[in-house]
Formats: sequence, structure tokens, C-alpha cells
Amino acid sequence: MQCEVPIECDPICGDNTLKEAILYVPKGTKTAYEKVDPWRNFWNIEEMDFSGVDRIEADDTTGLRLVVNNGSLMIDGLDDNQSIVVYDVQGRVVYRGMNRIIENIASGLYIVKAGSQSAKIAI
Repeated sequence: MQCEVPIECDPICGDNTLKEAILYVPKGTKTAYEKVDPWRNFWNIEEMDFSGVDRIEADDTTGLRLVVNNGSLMIDGLDDNQSIVVYDVQGRVVYRGMNRIIENIASGLYIVKAGSQSAKIAI
């Protein structure tokens, strides 16, 4: 859950910190932070996606390939007998099985593990 309203606090920051530090705020909230104390005192405010996943990532040495299409996750590059486990960001198993096409996956962040291979994906 992303905070759309600047948090309230009373940090103690020296002038040098306010001039040189970068305050990273959630995407779409920079204008709100520029309007309220103490955040408006920072010279450098940048928006950022704090999810940590902005694309599919897999170890370059694996053959694991993931494709998302219309709410379905397609998995390729595995042996026929390898099972697949998909975890959400809370570590809960959302899928366990052998199917290479997993349908109706909700938007979110996931870890896909198949044998010794794994990848993270944003759907």
C-alpha cells in the first residue's frame, strides 16, 4: 500500500542535508510533499516506485522464461517433470503445480520458483 499523503513527522535536518540529500517520495506525490513542512524544505525531491520490481528478472544462467498475457502467466524453459510454485510478496503460495500456463493471476508482485530456478515478476 502506497501512502498518497505526506507522513507527519518532525525530523531534524541541517541546512547542508536539506540542500544535498535527495528525498525519495512515492510516484505521483511529489507535489504534495513540496507543499508541506518539513518536506518542502528539501531542495531535491524525486519520485520513485518503491515496489522493487519493475520488470521480469531471472538469473541469466537459467532457461526460465516468463510471459504475461491478459492475466495469464506462461512459463517456459523447464523440464516436463518440474513443478512450479508461485509466491506473492507476503510469501504465500498462490499456485503450486505442473501447468505451464497459470490463468487469472491478479495484478501484483510474484516470485516464480521451478526446480532450482527462480524469477520475480510484476503482473
